Amino acid sequence: IFHAQLRGLSSAQPIYEFLDVSDELRTRVNGAAGTDAGPSTIEYKSALIGDLPVDLPAWETDNDHTEIGFEIDYLTTSVRGIFRVHLVDIRYDENHLENTALNAIIKTTSIDTFVSARDNHLRSADFFDSEHFPNMTFNSTAVEVQSADEFVLKGDLTVRDVTRSVDLRVKSFPPLADAWGVYKRGFIAETQIDRYDFGITFNLPLKAGEIAIGRTVRIKLILQINRVASG
Repeated sequence: IFHAQLRGLSSAQPIYEFLDVSDELRTRVNGAAGTDAGPSTIEYKSALIGDLPVDLPAWETDNDHTEIGFEIDYLTTSVRGIFRVHLVDIRYDENHLENTALNAIIKTTSIDTFVSARDNHLRSADFFDSEHFPNMTFNSTAVEVQSADEFVLKGDLTVRDVTRSVDLRVKSFPPLADAWGVYKRGFIAETQIDRYDFGITFNLPLKAGEIAIGRTVRIKLILQINRVASG
């Protein structure tokens, strides 16, 4: 079981204040919490991914080693970036990979390509239109097992107001204990999308007829989790 964590924010702060989650999800979380207090990341985990088998080993997300990044061609090179605020939750059972599921909420205003003027443009209506669409989401729907450590997560990716099916190719790495005896496990998940499919068609035509910004966006999720000590 992966306990969802919010990258870049205090765990005491209500997630919905920063992720602008839907009223439906907020209702599901508050209903599960049964309290007027702000819902916790664990309660959001339950609402995102559903009830999980209690006999699975417990893990928690290692935020310092979890990242959602992307790369897109620009002129003769490429531009890379990350999203600094996100909530990722995954159910993983190494003995039954077909039961794996992953859901994520990504705050579009947290985009960081390390150039502030470019980031502001990406938040505008030309691209993510963050004012009207503050979140992107991914919800897995099926699993194709490739091998003992590789599988494909099929799911729905929503960007702006468009939802498309995508395949996340996932590779898992064997658990390893660090110098303090904490067992860790890592995953790399990759996919690519055509941004035009999601209504993000802004471009800069060049004199020779080419376009400055590529259509294909390469996405990579790097996820590390820590084994929670029993008792």
